[in-house]
Amino acid sequence: GRRGATDLDLSRIGAEYYAGNCHKWFCAPRGVGFLYVNHQRLLDLAPLDWVAVKEEKETVCGEKACERVSRTYQDVWGEPRAPLVSHGHQQGMVSEFIWDGARDYSAVLGMELCLDIWDKAPLAAATGYSRALLAWAVDLLVSRWKSATLLPLELCATMALVRLPQALQSEPGADIVEEARARQDALYNRNVECPVKALSGALYVRISCWVHNAPADYASLANVVETLARIDDQADANKAASQMEERLAVEFPPA
Repeated sequence: GRRGATDLDLSRIGAEYYAGNCHKWFCAPRGVGFLYVNHQRLLDLAPLDWVAVKEEKETVCGEKACERVSRTYQDVWGEPRAPLVSHGHQQGMVSEFIWDGARDYSAVLGMELCLDIWDKAPLAAATGYSRALLAWAVDLLVSRWKSATLLPLELCATMALVRLPQALQSEPGADIVEEARARQDALYNRNVECPVKALSGALYVRISCWVHNAPADYASLANVVETLARIDDQADANKAASQMEERLAVEFPPA
């Protein structure tokens, strides 16, 4: 799930399971993810078959308040499905899954700061900034490359596919997937990381915009692509990026 770019309410949508990563849109260090399981589905994920009857305290929240209530669960254990049982045996889902060996927990320790930032930064402001930046970036690339997007901008949230200039399109008879990989490698070797996709017989860059991006990122992309395609208008892209950065700072001031 795209946690971070979406206002997520798991109770409202009635999810039984929901998994997501916390890097990218949530802006956390790579290596942290989360799994939500509705309490009625916990046994489906038990790493072992087991039998136990136990009473647990559980927090139940209504519209206005939360309270602790006692509930009795009958869980069924049998022969272990896993060849080895380690820490947390029969201690509940979290204990059974939490210990996974010699992992570096640095990314997890960084989550507290990440969560604090999102508590203070309104999601509406983040998405507003990103969509304004996406619209500007698409206009910059389309106008300079004399190309088009694969889909109308109104169908794009924070990502868009922009067709590469004709000079960088695949040659007739060539392997278009290999051509896409070669174009992406050429960008990467020039310090621009942007996916290149082969879709509907053409090559597109897939740009994305989020709170850590700035207009200069897309000016750099425009300039490198134009160098590869031998288009000479790079000064204009840098000037346009500076002007857009000033506009975004006024419309979406830093928190």
